[in-house]
Amino acid sequence: MGTFNIFVKEHGEPDETCEEIFEAADWQSAEQRTAQWVSERRRANPAFEWAELRSEENGEHRTAHWGPEHK
Repeated sequence: MGTFNIFVKEHGEPDETCEEIFEAADWQSAEQRTAQWVSERRRANPAFEWAELRSEENGEHRTAHWGPEHK
């Protein structure tokens, strides 16, 4: 079980924002939940640019990215 964060960048916004914090059993479960969340978000929000799942459980920093690469 871990805590995961979804960060989102929207077109026209200067910075990314943390849009969701949730608990999941493992990284794979968190990725699946985030993929579904991103799919729904893209349909509902034309300004959606990218999303990134982040976790820092047990001292390990992991990320997964949806959308164009960001700088």
